[in-house]
Amino acid sequence: METKAPQRVEEANAAGLVVGLSTAPSNEEARAIAEHLVTQHLAACVQIVPAVESIYEWKGTIEKSSEVLIIIKTQRAHTQAVVQAIKDMHSYEVPEVVFTDIVDGNADYIKWARAVTQPKGT
Repeated sequence: METKAPQRVEEANAAGLVVGLSTAPSNEEARAIAEHLVTQHLAACVQIVPAVESIYEWKGTIEKSSEVLIIIKTQRAHTQAVVQAIKDMHSYEVPEVVFTDIVDGNADYIKWARAVTQPKGT
């Protein structure tokens, strides 16, 4: 039986896709953010990972909190719109929103992610 070799994405980062990370204090807040990003075509997919522990310094005190991790796949062109949407919807004074390039991956997934994050009508 012949297996099909996976299609390689050459210079996927040139395609402009990124992974974003954020956190929220609850599943409900994370879900609201995720649904907004996807319905507005600002993200191809958003994954919600419950019960991550965060340790950080805030206003001179070491804090520990249980949070919900939000993983966002989007286009680099959307990052500032994603940041603004999260800031507008988030209960934190300074929500975490950071991005890193996708450098390689499943070519079919990359193509799909690009397609679903295009503004409607393009």
